[in-house]
Amino acid sequence: MKAFAEASILNIPPRSGPISRSFIGDALLLLHAENRGQDLDSFIDWLNFWIYGEPQMRPWLAGERRLALYETLNAQASSRAAGQAAASLPQPVAIGVSRVAENFYIDLIAALQEKQYQDVVRLFRVNSLQESDALVPSPGDGHLFVSLPLALRSIQQRQQEFAEALTQELSPAEALRAEQVLTRCDPLAIEKLALQTTGTPTAATACQWLGDRALANVDFTIAVDWYEKGLLVATAEQQSALSARLRLASAALGKTVGEPPKQPVVFGADSLPPDRFEQRVSELLSQAKGNVGTALPLTESFIATEFPVAPLRAVPWADFNEGLPDNNAMGEPLRGRNWALGNVSAVVADDLMIVTSRRRISALDLATGKARWGHELGNSLLPGSLRPAIDNGKIFIRSMTSAMKYGLTCIDQKSGRVLWRTDCEQNLVADPFLVHGRLFSLLVRSTTEAGSLFSSLLSLVELNPESGVVLESGALCMVAERPNMPYECQAVLSGSQLVLTISGAVICSNLQGAIQWQRASRSLALDVDPGFELQELLPPLAADGRLFLHQPGNGAVECLAALTGEVLWRRGVIGLQRVVGIVGERLVVKSTQGILALDTTTGKVLWRRDLAGTLPAVGMIGSQTVLGTRLITLPDKMLVEFNWIDLASGDIKGQAALPLTTRELPLLGPMVAAGKRVWCLSNRGIEGDPQPPPNLKRVYELLPALPPVAAVPPPTAP
Repeated sequence: MKAFAEASILNIPPRSGPISRSFIGDALLLLHAENRGQDLDSFIDWLNFWIYGEPQMRPWLAGERRLALYETLNAQASSRAAGQAAASLPQPVAIGVSRVAENFYIDLIAALQEKQYQDVVRLFRVNSLQESDALVPSPGDGHLFVSLPLALRSIQQRQQEFAEALTQELSPAEALRAEQVLTRCDPLAIEKLALQTTGTPTAATACQWLGDRALANVDFTIAVDWYEKGLLVATAEQQSALSARLRLASAALGKTVGEPPKQPVVFGADSLPPDRFEQRVSELLSQAKGNVGTALPLTESFIATEFPVAPLRAVPWADFNEGLPDNNAMGEPLRGRNWALGNVSAVVADDLMIVTSRRRISALDLATGKARWGHELGNSLLPGSLRPAIDNGKIFIRSMTSAMKYGLTCIDQKSGRVLWRTDCEQNLVADPFLVHGRLFSLLVRSTTEAGSLFSSLLSLVELNPESGVVLESGALCMVAERPNMPYECQAVLSGSQLVLTISGAVICSNLQGAIQWQRASRSLALDVDPGFELQELLPPLAADGRLFLHQPGNGAVECLAALTGEVLWRRGVIGLQRVVGIVGERLVVKSTQGILALDTTTGKVLWRRDLAGTLPAVGMIGSQTVLGTRLITLPDKMLVEFNWIDLASGDIKGQAALPLTTRELPLLGPMVAAGKRVWCLSNRGIEGDPQPPPNLKRVYELLPALPPVAAVPPPTAP
């Protein structure tokens, strides 16, 4: 790009159309998405040369919806010195940085730079760390803020000498103070003790106490987290007790961890012999068998076990009435926009296909395609569909309980009967999710600080899945006021941590609402990014300790370390629409230009398959094939073409085309699969099928084409 820019400035005469219209927006978005500040500044300088020298450039950019993008990035470039990092964009969420915690962290870093490790140990042993849950800036990354314990663990991993210094024994006075804290049984004080004595057996004792407390409260996820932290610093004598406890808590989550203990396991005054302990482990595993998984908001069931390359036919199977949303219910920034992608989602659950839109949920019988039941969810405020969490025969989904406010509804999966409905007294801004039988969501409530930039509180809320009663609500952070624009969160569980995205920011917390790290937003505003409305709102993908995510307003796929929030790689994708899925070491990504595969370790583009006229529908066939779709326009008709793409190479294995009934642009998708069966939703008729009404989407089952009927020979003359 640098060579192109330099050559263009020197060699292309003025007023000769030096660059294509799409190139300007694509280059600006790509450089911003990949945080390539110097290249972005150079490109803007070069672009300014043409804008101020060519009178038609500004109207030209405005006509292509690129002017606001250029002006925003140009203003950022002008407000900083050459080579300086990109200026921070207005943030959608407040960063909970404490001056006390930050000063403590600055002193710690200064001591480490001088290799004054004893001073660092003194800081931890003497300082009360009253704000140990506050966030501090991460060195070298101006967009990342981490908790003090996480910052400490990160430094320990990087500096061996520091880690060794922390393992020195406590002084008699420090040991006495630690014993007093443990005797008082104050959870907050013991959490601080675990941090103050990190690297020592005392920290392992504190972690075991906190894990036992969570275990007694049936909070198995938190218990596992504390036991794992304790094992990192435990002595050989402590490891057996912690390992046994980790095995027990993991069994309650349906996981077999570690080896059976050889010695009795002591819990307070009780002692369990190894055989009785293993009996209890087996009981917990059995109880958790029906509830092993984590029911998160469901995305499309688009993975088929088999779907061979062959000519196809589309058989009308069912209709989904997605309703006619009241456009006046949409905020002004949303009104009149397409938001076509992700408006409908579908999943297969047992013998039903559950189809949801922004305002309706329907259950279709897999055997017949007939509607079993359906419910209205209210006039939508959202630029995407509502996605349910399904668990133990119950469906949990958001529904509007009053104007501009979402609550939660629980539906019996088999009968469709509403079991309960709650408004949670506030507005739910995330699809519900269950973690081993515990029901969670996120809500926003307005505060009394009128006129403040951050005037609403984002909280993690736990509800009783049997009644909808709010059990607990914990504040996460303050969020910025966005007039006429709904807050919207996407959440995923990574290990024992909850990761959520909101308005471009990424937050990681435990299930008690304690933030571990927070990544500030680099997203562009809705009216600045021309591709904003083309991206689907989906939760991050969590795999092997990494998070793969994209968000509207930032045209990049990011890979983050789930434990620390560090950026492992960032890849800008022109026309990014969604991350499709992970297969082995390949991350499949959908764009407006086609489908590509990225290396999950490096972010390198492994292959790119351009599909002119690409359509939203995409599916997976086993672990070897991607099924992409595109529109072919001929003089007399339009065709929907299905492309079988090899996951290893990106080569097209085969193609099959189906004619549309009318010459109208289709909105094809989502694609749904169950075993060897594959369906696709469409707002246009296929193969002569009548056009669905405006409020309907037709569900077509894709089947092998029927063999041609053999011609009957004419009768022979006698």
